[in-house]
Amino acid sequence: MSYKKLFFIVSLVFLTFTGCYAQRFYVRVRPVFIERPHPPVPHPGWVWVGPEWVWRGGNYVQVDGYWSRPRPNFYWVPGHWEEEGPRGHFWIPGHWQGR
Repeated sequence: MSYKKLFFIVSLVFLTFTGCYAQRFYVRVRPVFIERPHPPVPHPGWVWVGPEWVWRGGNYVQVDGYWSRPRPNFYWVPGHWEEEGPRGHFWIPGHWQGR
């Protein structure tokens, strides 16, 4: 492997991890989802994804959920709040995880 390729891969990994950390926006009080009814499932076996929180304009904003075709050998892990001591709470987005 050439040094340029190695440098590119290491840089990409570094930027990925620093980008993930930079996405932590803290709040003292966790917002609560506004409950909305789900639309009917479009196909048998589909999975409800969401709702989620997205940081916009200095606040967390609710993004409604949606139906998604399940991925083979994966399951949906819903988003959740994490607490980091005196800094407050931050949102961990939902994601697909392998079995």
